[in-house]
Amino acid sequence: MNVAFYFPYPTVGGVSILFLRCAEYLSKKHKVFIVDLNNGYMANNIPSGCTFVCYDQVSSLPDDVVVLTQSCPLWRIPFVGDFPANAKIMFWNLHPDNFNSKVGKSSSYFMNSLLSFLFKGRKRKLRKLVSVLNSNNALFFMDKENKLTTENSLDINLLDPVYLPITNSVKAKSKLKYIPPRISEEINCIVVGRLSGFKVSIVKHVIKRLELCETHRVHLTVVGDGEAANDIQELLRSCRNIRTTYIDYVHFEELDGLFKNSHLAFAMGTSALDSASLGIPTICLDYSHEDIAGNYKFNYLYDVDGYNLGRKIVSDDFIEIDNLPDVINDIYTQGLSCSEKTHRYYLENHSYKVIEKLESYLSNGVLVKDLIELGLNQEDWFTRIIIELFNKSKVDDSGFIKV
Repeated sequence: MNVAFYFPYPTVGGVSILFLRCAEYLSKKHKVFIVDLNNGYMANNIPSGCTFVCYDQVSSLPDDVVVLTQSCPLWRIPFVGDFPANAKIMFWNLHPDNFNSKVGKSSSYFMNSLLSFLFKGRKRKLRKLVSVLNSNNALFFMDKENKLTTENSLDINLLDPVYLPITNSVKAKSKLKYIPPRISEEINCIVVGRLSGFKVSIVKHVIKRLELCETHRVHLTVVGDGEAANDIQELLRSCRNIRTTYIDYVHFEELDGLFKNSHLAFAMGTSALDSASLGIPTICLDYSHEDIAGNYKFNYLYDVDGYNLGRKIVSDDFIEIDNLPDVINDIYTQGLSCSEKTHRYYLENHSYKVIEKLESYLSNGVLVKDLIELGLNQEDWFTRIIIELFNKSKVDDSGFIKV
């Protein structure tokens, strides 16, 4: 079978790494293509046995190719009309806002109501796209949060949705020999993730909360790069109660070495799986587009619901008393148990067997030409105005049309 992973994106990110891992696994039995920018992250890290195709040359893909991409409005794929006549497409919802029915937001009730009215056409088109994909088992949700957010945004009730949790590995991984810190030792904490967008505020919050934790000595390592890297480094330099280290970039295949001396990890998405797969007790972080104040409740990965690897923070996620000292105390007193629970949860929900499940769905998919015949490649009138007025180049540096 011919399979193409479509994600034109310039820098490292969870989707690119996930697609590369899936491509590497499937290339053992299938002909796999990587569709990216000429100098995109996936293009620069092509797994052995896979073939690169530039995102503006999709007409060169085999006629019967099955394309897998992150969920998005079909019109955001700039050369969607160039796919071969019999190409099929499948979408993997990897962020709750992938099918957002509105562009922009406001604290004003009036403005939000106005945006809802203006984007009625966008909502209608996305609802149709999601319905067609779901009825053909060509839409996968990485977790419950993605499914619920999509339903709420589009006012739709999805029957028998397909859950496809993400993974971080193409083979069984060996659990590290986990050694909890002794009471007299400092605890080694690590935060791994891209330092941009919605991920920044929670990273800052973790740093500030650890700085306030006076029960034990803490060494915090932050690993990541992005537009907020300088801000994060400045915050780390301002810390007086904890020891800090910053590392800007580590190739995803080299992460295991970073985790081997860690006692506690804080992460979301694939980064949370990287630590959990080795048996490192992992706090599953949630995200916010705003600064986070108050006592956000830290939860172990094995306590989350619906395969969630990070969801939008709401008021119910805060508690009166800081629970971070309790979490750190857990690592000192029952670290081995936390390690075992973390690793067991990973094996049961996010191991390489996820890719085997993906493989079983490759015979599904919806013909791209059928979606085009439904007009789903054409944006609604208001989205079109926004593209013409504010996005003169239309295609952003990721290779997707911006809205």
